[in-house]
Amino acid sequence: MNTMATELRKTSISAGDDEAGIKRLTEKVKQRVIERTNELRVANEELRKEITERKQAEEKVKQSESQLAEAQHLAHVGSWDWD
Repeated sequence: MNTMATELRKTSISAGDDEAGIKRLTEKVKQRVIERTNELRVANEELRKEITERKQAEEKVKQSESQLAEAQHLAHVGSWDWD
């Protein structure tokens, strides 16, 4: 964020207060917003995929634990951990 602010300040100093300078600055800001929005869109999609994968993995673990518990019950055996 600081980089963008610094860049905008440099642009505004070099552009002055004339109308053309303001238009250039506005276009630069619009382009940066578009670029950042696209970056965030990609990042969000990657996060959605990761969340989906994790939920699927959690569901598989739950199913596996359930099957193990049922098998242990039927075989009259169990498992435990030492503290």
